Amino acid sequence: MDEAGQVVHRGRYAHTADGLERLERHLRRHAPLTGIAIERGQGLLVERLQAAGHTCYCVSPKISARARERYRMAPKKDDAFDAFVLADSLRHEYRHWRPLPLASAELAELRAVIRDRERVVWNQRDLENQLRAILESYHPAVLHLFSSLDRDISLAFLRDYPTPEQACVPRNSLRLERRYGT
Repeated sequence: MDEAGQVVHRGRYAHTADGLERLERHLRRHAPLTGIAIERGQGLLVERLQAAGHTCYCVSPKISARARERYRMAPKKDDAFDAFVLADSLRHEYRHWRPLPLASAELAELRAVIRDRERVVWNQRDLENQLRAILESYHPAVLHLFSSLDRDISLAFLRDYPTPEQACVPRNSLRLERRYGT
């Protein structure tokens, strides 16, 4: 949005390296910018925008909701409209808002590591839930043999006995008892 309140660019960008690069290219075409209003004060998007030299202003969701009500009678959530409201609010009130401080290089690196760790934990949880769902319908006894599916002993058992039939063969019972204590 320009200083007169006219929308000069509207678009959607994927939250990927390519999407952020496209966003940066579009923002450079319209430089210099007064600032960028955003509802989240941290994350990869904010870090990239600040690294590119943009001033970011974090707007709380409550303020954003109140601002939305000024433009429409029924304040319905809509990303494109919310972007317009944030940009127009910033255009009118940026002198009263505090820009987000720049993170130090160490803090930015720490945040990236934390995001990566969270992603790994979420993926592990998702995979464990998928495995649990499969086992509940196909090989449910395994769920009751061990305290948790993510233990080495549970996964070793599944590698050795991937089907209920293989785990039930009588000649395997002594081997099962010695190896897994069942």
